[in-house]
Amino acid sequence: MTRSDEGFTLTEMLVALLVISLSLAGLFQIGRITGRYQQAIVLEQKTQIKRHQFQAKLWQALHPLEPITDEVTGSVLTLSLDGQIFKASDIAASFSYISDGQSYDHWPIEVQDGQITPRLEAISLLNQHGEPIGILHFKIDHAKDCQFDMLTRQCRTVEGE
Repeated sequence: MTRSDEGFTLTEMLVALLVISLSLAGLFQIGRITGRYQQAIVLEQKTQIKRHQFQAKLWQALHPLEPITDEVTGSVLTLSLDGQIFKASDIAASFSYISDGQSYDHWPIEVQDGQITPRLEAISLLNQHGEPIGILHFKIDHAKDCQFDMLTRQCRTVEGE
């Protein structure tokens, strides 16, 4: 087969088209992967903003109630206080109620006869994997003229002074 100066052979043209198409396919794949990552990042940012707004709104509702007494009731998915209901499912999260260093799925917890009702120390927001994404601590609720007993975690009023 002799080569002429009239142009490319059919084989050369097909090889050139194949190289161009493979290059374009690689570029489109990179663009598609980049788009997916960008979409995931934007979604995560929106979720973080929504969680932050939810936490701020919850704190604004809880802060005037301090010290927290019997106004708070809740489960893993909802928290009710003074007629307001907060749903953790709105931010793809769940609630956890912390008292005496232990975490509970609902509040108030049931106590046996003769036991002292524990104090709600904090409410934690957990993500889908059970990892904390936010925590709201509450002040210790006791009178100014008491002595706090670290063993029973109760306030004892001073008598005879």
